[in-house]
Amino acid sequence: MHVEIQYLRHNMGRMITDQASLDIIREHFSVKNPNAAMIKRANRFASTKTYAITPTGQFYEGMLLEIVKYLKDNNYTFKIDTDLLVKTMPQYTSDESCLYQLNKPYRWYQEESISKSMVWGRGVIVLPTATGKTLTLAGIIYNIRKYTNNPKLKVLITTPLIQLVEQTRDDLIEYGFDAADIAVWRGGIDADPNASIIVCSNKILLSKNTDKTLLAQFDLCVFDECHGLKRGNELLKVFKYIKTPHRFGLTGTLPDRVEDIWSIKGFLGEIIYQKKVDELKEYLASFKVFGLHLEHLDVPKIEYRQEIEYLAENQSRNDFICKLAHKLQKNTLILVDRIVHGESVYKQYTEKYPDKPCFFIRGSTPLEDRQHVSKLMDDNNDIVIIAISRIFSTGINIPNLQALIFAQIGKAKIKVLQSISRTLRQFNNKCAEIFDISDNLKYSLRHLEDRKLIYEKEKYPYIETRCDI
Repeated sequence: MHVEIQYLRHNMGRMITDQASLDIIREHFSVKNPNAAMIKRANRFASTKTYAITPTGQFYEGMLLEIVKYLKDNNYTFKIDTDLLVKTMPQYTSDESCLYQLNKPYRWYQEESISKSMVWGRGVIVLPTATGKTLTLAGIIYNIRKYTNNPKLKVLITTPLIQLVEQTRDDLIEYGFDAADIAVWRGGIDADPNASIIVCSNKILLSKNTDKTLLAQFDLCVFDECHGLKRGNELLKVFKYIKTPHRFGLTGTLPDRVEDIWSIKGFLGEIIYQKKVDELKEYLASFKVFGLHLEHLDVPKIEYRQEIEYLAENQSRNDFICKLAHKLQKNTLILVDRIVHGESVYKQYTEKYPDKPCFFIRGSTPLEDRQHVSKLMDDNNDIVIIAISRIFSTGINIPNLQALIFAQIGKAKIKVLQSISRTLRQFNNKCAEIFDISDNLKYSLRHLEDRKLIYEKEKYPYIETRCDI
């Protein structure tokens, strides 16, 4: 059984072998589509699986090493085009011992991350939020510029949120990069062609008005919060314009679904370095997760969407959340999934505690207002923010955030872990408190069990208490 692995074109490789072998390999790199039943009803001949390899043997180049491992484990012989090997592991150096330092010292795991990046030339780095991913990112860029003797190496940094664009630019300047060399690119601000480092939001890349051919000019691309590059993400269509194989992704949490990990690897490459919260706890604030299980009387038997609406509109539940936030007397973030829920909690809190500072952050909230509220938390200790989870679960830097209340209903692993990480930045020896609100309703109970599995796997301290409302 022999396989020829060719460099097909930009971003893609292709396997050439007999049809039976190709079918076997494809099956290994496939998973059942979660919508299989629906697909079959629509077309009984349609495939109910999701494949990482096409019927003609094509695959994204970042999957090469995983495919090679499978071939070796199953005694295939194979030959790989040199061009594809170079693109899959476009290393800068084989020496892991020498690092160039910025004006802020690296921690040991940041040094290891940067060294791995130099040796691999591309790949994914997984470090818990609040352990200094931006300094790691900066170290990668700085060392590559030094090794290549190219101080004007063209670099693109992408972030999922607009507020992270300015924050990342400011961090790079703090670490020693020349402010004149860094430009932001977002709605209302065009990319400065004279800057060699461009920090942009994903939103600008998806805009139909953006000239995507500009992406071909970059020598190095770094994708912050790269867990979002899962299968089906519209950004993957945009990234076909990126020509350089030198790509790095940083995240605090990888998705659970294997097809999403294949998607991330396909574009960025292998996971070259990974640490968990438990391994780096000396660099994080201490914390506890308190599971508050709310016992409702006369529980209705309703379906999922109705349950979400019932809980979001339940005044007793919202009143419990407001009382909890007020009683804590700490900087507290209340996460909700729906605007109507946030509005309800905000209304009840401000009516009940009119003298307490409380803010509601949603998608329409201007960037300047979000930054203002974050700054208030840095300078005060009794501010309550109610926020839509997709806005505040990722990338927000508020060191003095002391408590988090999960008021939404859900189980998504990345959202749960990223949200908790908002509280883990060290600040004046704080001990963060996370409150996981659950209810004695069908889907809330199911989601709670899923979250408890996450806490157990991540070794998070978890204490559960039942509460009547």
